[in-house]
Order: sequence, then C-alpha cells, then structure tokens
Amino acid sequence: MITYGFTSTYAVSGSMVEKSTSAAHPLRSQIIAVGLLGSAYAMLIANVGASTEPGVLLTMVLVGASFCVRWLPLVSRGSMRLAVDHGVFAAFLAYLLVLFYTSTLSENSLLFGWRFATFALAFLVCFGLAERGWRFALALFLLTGAASAAWGVVEFFATGLRANGPVIDPSTWGSMQNLCFFSALALYLGTKEDSRWQEVALVAALLVFALASFAAFSRVGTAIFVAALVFVAAIGSLLPALRRKVVIVIAVSIVAYGAVNLTSSAEDAAGHTEGYTLDVESYGWDQRLLMWESALDIYAEFPVFGSGPGTFKLHYPRYRSPDEQFNTGNYVHNDYLQFLSEGGPLLLVFLLLLTGRLVFLLVRSSM
Repeated sequence: MITYGFTSTYAVSGSMVEKSTSAAHPLRSQIIAVGLLGSAYAMLIANVGASTEPGVLLTMVLVGASFCVRWLPLVSRGSMRLAVDHGVFAAFLAYLLVLFYTSTLSENSLLFGWRFATFALAFLVCFGLAERGWRFALALFLLTGAASAAWGVVEFFATGLRANGPVIDPSTWGSMQNLCFFSALALYLGTKEDSRWQEVALVAALLVFALASFAAFSRVGTAIFVAALVFVAAIGSLLPALRRKVVIVIAVSIVAYGAVNLTSSAEDAAGHTEGYTLDVESYGWDQRLLMWESALDIYAEFPVFGSGPGTFKLHYPRYRSPDEQFNTGNYVHNDYLQFLSEGGPLLLVFLLLLTGRLVFLLVRSSM
C-alpha cells in the first residue's frame, strides 16, 4: 500500500521501507506536470469573472495533461495504489456532476463546476512531490502572482486609488496577494541556506506582495494578514535560526504599510470607504452581512443540492435586502456560505475535507 504525502512509504511484508518520492516519480515528470498545472492556473486567474468557453477549455486541457503526465506512467507500471484520498476526490468530482444536472443555470454551473474540479485534480497532481517539486510548484505560483502584484502596485502608486491588478474585485485580488505573501514567506523561512541572490529576491517578492495586499484596502484581508504575521513572528521568535529573517519580514511589512498610507490621499489614509477599519457598524460590514443573509435565504429554498455552482448572482436580486441596493451580488463575500448556497451541505463538507487534508499534510511535513 502507498500512503501519499510528501514522501511515499511502502509497506513490504510488514516492514516499512522508505523510498524517495523522486525515485518513484522522476523529477522531470514532476516538473512538467507542475509546469502545465501552473499554466492552467495562470489561465484561471486571467479569466476570473469571465465565462469564456475557450479559456475554460484550455484550462481543462492543461490540467488534464498535467494529470496524465503525473499519473499515467505509474498506472502503466502498476506502481500506483488507490488511497482514501482518491476516493474522496472521485466522490467530489461525481458530486459536481450531480450539481450540474440539478442546477438552476446548468451552463454557468458547468463553467464554475470545472473550476472547482481543477482544485481536486491539482491536489492529486501534487501528491507525493519531492521537495524540489514542491518548491518549483510554489515558484510558478509566485511568478504568476508577482506579475499581478506588480500590475496592482503600479496602478496604485500612479492613481492613488484602491488597487486590484488585472482582477475585477480588489478584495479577491487582495486575498490572492496575501496567499502569495505567505507562500513566499514559507520559501524564505524554510530554506536553511539561502544564497545571497535568492534571499534578496525573496525579500523583494515579500515587499511587492505586502504592498499589493495593503494597496487593495481590504479590511478583512488586512486583519488576516496581520494575524497570520503575528503568529509567524511568535513562532519564529522561539527559533534562534529564524529570528533574523523574522525581523526582516516584519520590517518589510511595516515599510509596505507605511508606503501605502503615505502615498494615498489624506482622505484614503484617514478613512477609506474600504479602509483598514474593523468597525462592524460601517457600511462595508453591513453590506456583507446582508449578502450573507441573502445566501442563507437562497440555501433555504434549495436545501439539498443548492442552486448550482456560480448561480448566486442569478438569485441574489430576489433575495436582496431593501437596505442593500448598491451591490450586484457577484459573489457572497464568504466562501463557506457560497459553497453552501450553491452546492448544498455536501459541497461544503468536501471543501472542509480537502482543505483539512491539505493542512494535515503541510503540518506533518513541517514536523
């Protein structure tokens, strides 16, 4: 039996024999598969908010190719064994088909359903990657994110307005920049012996991602950024080898926050409509809470399978509160409620299972 994680462990006649992942799966195939996968996600980012069939088709081809490159050689050699994770992912993909046929807008559900499916397939492609494979995967993700971050940073400093890069909604874009920042931070803190140019490049990347995160003026995104950074700093302070790097990261974050606030207009710095306040009485919070209530109302009408992936915007006008008439309702601003209202409780359970499994693998690997 093979247990998939960051290394592959084989059980042979009751004894455990460790075999390196790179020996089981050549690094070249890993790099090709992850390269195709990174290209597919670049396509997804480029098509956020757009229902373009050619873009979805190309993404399907790239993700499918990455899956074949990664797994077909194992199947042909008879060295692949099914695990519980594979069953969960197969059930997830099957349920997406059910949601497509029960959706109130099947065409839209097909587009959004495929995007959901790519996360499961991407997870399988990345199972058992060698350390170099994981670092390459992160590097590809960060390269895509850096291009978007640079766009948004230039946009912000040129206009003084809330930045969103090439993506439609600043909050969504800001969340992506947070993810990029902490992915780069994982590379920065996790490399035991940085060369000088690698360390400089990663610090520069952290600065760009931090600038982009703050320039998005996302109140919740900023709160999450600060909370995560405090947690990292607290852990890093206990490890002598990381203290110098942690100090540099905190300094980079302070510089980025100050640069954004000093550059923006006095009105933006003092009280931007989407600024850094956590005042739950502000309009931004009221707006989101009302949208969450609408999502729950939609779910109440479709309690089993939900209304269908990508259909919140279709139903939102009928459930919109009279106090909330200034938002088109592109999405719920709450991923968990969006999954619940559009896919029912089972889709929400799959989301929790997949993310929980990922967290488990990452924690086990770090330990």
